Amino acid sequence: MAQEGQRILNAGRHASRLVDEHRQGLAGAVRVAGTPIFMDGVISNVIAEFQAEYPNIRIDQSYGYPTELLSQLSAETLDLAILPMRPADVSDEYEFRQILPGRNVIACRVGHPLARKKEVKLEDITEFSWIAPPANSPLFRDLRNTLDGIGMRDLKISFTGGSLSAVVNVLTGSDSLTVLPFSVVYMMQKQKTLTALPIKIGDPDRHLGCVTLSARSMPASSNRVLEFIKQKFEMLDRLICNAG
Repeated sequence: MAQEGQRILNAGRHASRLVDEHRQGLAGAVRVAGTPIFMDGVISNVIAEFQAEYPNIRIDQSYGYPTELLSQLSAETLDLAILPMRPADVSDEYEFRQILPGRNVIACRVGHPLARKKEVKLEDITEFSWIAPPANSPLFRDLRNTLDGIGMRDLKISFTGGSLSAVVNVLTGSDSLTVLPFSVVYMMQKQKTLTALPIKIGDPDRHLGCVTLSARSMPASSNRVLEFIKQKFEMLDRLICNAG
């Protein structure tokens, strides 16, 4: 009887500890989604750092674009969306917290002929083919607007890919060019695979932000993830500004 009583006591203590951890945001599961390029290029690194600090919080990550992910937030099948959006396009149903200003660059592999030039002119890029994101992605519209803005009408697309790994593999193995968020290229520069050409292009009027459902009170674990992401992106923003 004493042994059985001790087991019951231990089980009760364990259950009480789990409840306390959930209340404090030290345990639980958080559903996070965003566009493929940002999730793979930037957010995944932040998630890795988060889980090293909070190993008892499970992150369920998925991909999607604004229309789809906003619907999932409304249906409460998603806790947090990380999306490049125009704040004016976000309805009162959602709360948008900007974490990084929008900035795009023309990216290529390290060692690309244009990357070795001291000065790169707009006409230089017309000689090369381009990698395009999926046609339904915001980044594809950025690519089209960028090239239209510099007067490049005849776009030769050599590859279309939705995942960052596919884009990087083609970029590093060819002389193709593409348009990517500077934050993604900045992170990839650490691996000495990609670089940005010194050509000024128009920045998108969208900014990367965390989107949540306004009327929903998020669990403590979701709030902990949100605050961690905001903190890390404040640091990343300063590093990117210093990098030019």
